Amino acid sequence: MSKIVGYDDASTRIVEVKVENHALKVVGSNDSEMNTSLNNIETTLNTHSGYIDNIESNQTDGSQVCKIMGSEDATTTGTQHQIHLDGSGNVHTSVVNTINVAPANSVNSKITDDPANSVAVGIKGRETISDSSTEKFIQCDSGGKLIISNTQNLGVKLEDLSSTLNADLAGHTRTLAVGLRARTDIASHSSGEFLKCEATGELNCKSKQHNTFSAETVYVSGQTVSGSGGSYTGASIVVDANAQLFMVEHNFSNTNMTYNVQSSIDGTTWFSLNGTAFNSSTPVLSNLEILSSSMNFGTGFPPYIRFVITNNDASAQTATLSYVVKSN
Repeated sequence: MSKIVGYDDASTRIVEVKVENHALKVVGSNDSEMNTSLNNIETTLNTHSGYIDNIESNQTDGSQVCKIMGSEDATTTGTQHQIHLDGSGNVHTSVVNTINVAPANSVNSKITDDPANSVAVGIKGRETISDSSTEKFIQCDSGGKLIISNTQNLGVKLEDLSSTLNADLAGHTRTLAVGLRARTDIASHSSGEFLKCEATGELNCKSKQHNTFSAETVYVSGQTVSGSGGSYTGASIVVDANAQLFMVEHNFSNTNMTYNVQSSIDGTTWFSLNGTAFNSSTPVLSNLEILSSSMNFGTGFPPYIRFVITNNDASAQTATLSYVVKSN
């Protein structure tokens, strides 16, 4: 038996407190033992050893049940809640703020070679890089190969291709084969046609002149020419170097009218081109003459030409002259 000795503040007497039959007893130093229990400090021990008011004081087998609480604001005065478990005793958690969670090393292909439990994700790309609402999943085939569609007609430079396909870097056995096309109308992509080659690979070429006709130009219209050898000299014409033919049409009011062609290299000094007077051998009111660069003027027309109309009738007459140029 143990005992506790203390002072009684009221009387300064020394008193003795002891435990007997599971109850605290006060024994005065000069008085006889008092059998009255201390009402304010009495503690009754449970009949089972090791328990105080049904709470096990020395629990080692995990049978004791208690509640684990948590606070909403991480203080002891905040609203308290019990921690939530599932049927297997796992703690339920919920991420309520934005947290980036790195994968475990066992599922991280950057760290673990061929991880058995790789994290599978769907890869997406944006149609507009700055607009998240344009995201689309990237597609692959059943073998996992990425499916690429060249919908934007992107140009690929030959030097960017694999060296095994580039004839400039490798042999011809695996050279990339393409069909060469050219446009019949340079401004229209829909006019493209494949170029043709011989069985030996030589390009099949055909020489073809690209001839054009100009619009009709009225040189003079209803021009009055005085009679008895009077003449009218028209303005100079700048000749295109590709000009092949001048198709000249005359309409005279009298058959006694002719015209000839003068030439110049500077537009100032003029010479008779070949001395021919058109509409002189068989004069008619209207006719079409062909002036050829190879027929009458050697290898080509001079830089400038002009027409001179002569009236051999005694009276004044009128003349109209127009032309079309054929060029290659």
